[in-house]
Amino acid sequence: MTRPNLEIHGVGTASGGSYNLIRVHGKATIDGDVVCARLEVHGVVTVLGDVQADHVHVHGQSEVTGRLVSTEVHLHGGLNVRGDCSAEAFRGDGVFQIDGLLNAEHIEVKIHGPSRAKEMGGQSIEIRGERRSPLGRWKKLRVDTVEGDDIRLESTQAKVVRGNRVFVGRACDVDHVEYRVDFQSTKGSLIQSEQHL
Repeated sequence: MTRPNLEIHGVGTASGGSYNLIRVHGKATIDGDVVCARLEVHGVVTVLGDVQADHVHVHGQSEVTGRLVSTEVHLHGGLNVRGDCSAEAFRGDGVFQIDGLLNAEHIEVKIHGPSRAKEMGGQSIEIRGERRSPLGRWKKLRVDTVEGDDIRLESTQAKVVRGNRVFVGRACDVDHVEYRVDFQSTKGSLIQSEQHL
């Protein structure tokens, strides 16, 4: 059975359910859990429930009050997830607030404002910060634990960073680093302690 598309232009509301394509141009609230092949946001969307999608593209602002599960999340703007966020790839630039775990095989994000995740885990993790910004010191990712194989961080404040290969770059403040293969840091980073596993 073919799933329907859901398209909202302007301001609107819709019920959760199973869709092929969800495309929003404007401002929308979706009440309930959503399962879809593709979620495209050009504006502001609030989903009151969980989202399960093959592809999520955010150009604007999105809030998910439950969990977000996707093959690919591409961010250009803001994303707020009250639960866990799980994907094969989490990429883009902007700001995000994830109350639970951000778990993806590949995480590559440029931070444009204050961002937060409770924990981050993945195969390769790269967080970049804006350069020469007068407000750069406020534009940081705050996270309790970062764990992965290959980790490269900028503009990140973390309690624990644990990986095989770890690079801690400029504007970072890390309490403790644990590494198995290689660890490097730049002069502009602050690291309290390090341990070779």
